[in-house]
Amino acid sequence: MSLSPPPLAFAALNLRRNPFGSVRPDEEAGLVVVDVGRWASFLGDSSSPGRRAIQILGPPGAGKSTHLRALARRWPGHPVWAWSADHGWPAPPAAGPHLFVDDAHLLSRGAFARAVSSRRRVALATQRCLEQRLERRGFDVRTVPVTALVDPAHLDAVVQRRLVAARRGPGPVPRPDRAHLESLVRRHGPDLRAILDDLYRWIQRFAEAA
Repeated sequence: MSLSPPPLAFAALNLRRNPFGSVRPDEEAGLVVVDVGRWASFLGDSSSPGRRAIQILGPPGAGKSTHLRALARRWPGHPVWAWSADHGWPAPPAAGPHLFVDDAHLLSRGAFARAVSSRRRVALATQRCLEQRLERRGFDVRTVPVTALVDPAHLDAVVQRRLVAARRGPGPVPRPDRAHLESLVRRHGPDLRAILDDLYRWIQRFAEAA
């Protein structure tokens, strides 16, 4: 991403900042456009019989982590266990019925087995299907192909929420039309990260010309 224009350039667009740039972790929950209610209902609480797992499956940039974290927020106090490029895997969360794992495809088979052995409810974000591994450990598995969730209607809702969060006050703001959003989905497929990068540059051009 290029250097941001001065704040007054965005003010001319009725924006406080570029709506499509990176956001702080504490801002993410307010910008997420996901419907995880049906997944949360399937997982349920640990008092329900059996073992249940959700795997959110798809390529990089399609929103797997975003959806997983939205689902995890239904169970406060259950953090998402995630791999770090700098530090690898941290110590796993304390034992409990629910486990939420990001980038689960990076776990070795042994680490995967140890992680889920005592859990009754598991949710994973993964680039590779882990359904058979979960089924061998007695889980009833639901697979969510996250690529099916990124379409022009979903993208329009994402754009609207980000514009509202960045708006300075009443009045119009730059907004991509439906044809623009459809062209982005055709160009990038489900890669929401690449789509937002394109929209970031689109707003930058507006600001630089203001």
